[in-house]
Amino acid sequence: MKRTILALLALGLSTAALAESAPAETPALDVAALLTQAMQDEGNVRAYYEAAAKAYPQVPVFANLARAEAMHENLLKTAAARYGVTVEVIPVQAAVPATAAEALALAAKLEQEDIDMYAALLKTPGLPQVLSLVFTQLQTASTRHLAATQFAGGRQGQPFGRGGRWNDGNAAPRMPFCPAMPWNTAPQTP
Repeated sequence: MKRTILALLALGLSTAALAESAPAETPALDVAALLTQAMQDEGNVRAYYEAAAKAYPQVPVFANLARAEAMHENLLKTAAARYGVTVEVIPVQAAVPATAAEALALAAKLEQEDIDMYAALLKTPGLPQVLSLVFTQLQTASTRHLAATQFAGGRQGQPFGRGGRWNDGNAAPRMPFCPAMPWNTAPQTP
């Protein structure tokens, strides 16, 4: 009996000590604000890609990325619905640079900003696992989009995203060197 009383007394004292050391109130995680920030950014980037696709139809990466950004918005809407949150997004007018190369450079900058934004959102204390997975997936997609915009710029002598690795400015890409194949007469460097 004495042991039981002592154990209960010790348990009560340790619980009281923990209650005193814990903060009185932890701020609630604002899921709506996190999702709104991500949705607004994805909407802005999608609007830019749609405007760039209209201005530069010869650069197919803009149309492809506009469709991808729309899918990202749908993913965020699904996450918002899961948490019972309404996300308001204000549409923006996107200005497109004067040249396709400048437009691709701005696209790369926007994707890098997305990567950084998702890195910051993932550091949010108490972030639910579902949002962590969504933000990680979108950060990975932005990394791929960054690579696509950089690749679409091409190298000297290549059209935007076309021509393959072996194109040296000719209209048709040349095949990689293989001594056993008759169409190759001289070694080529990539």
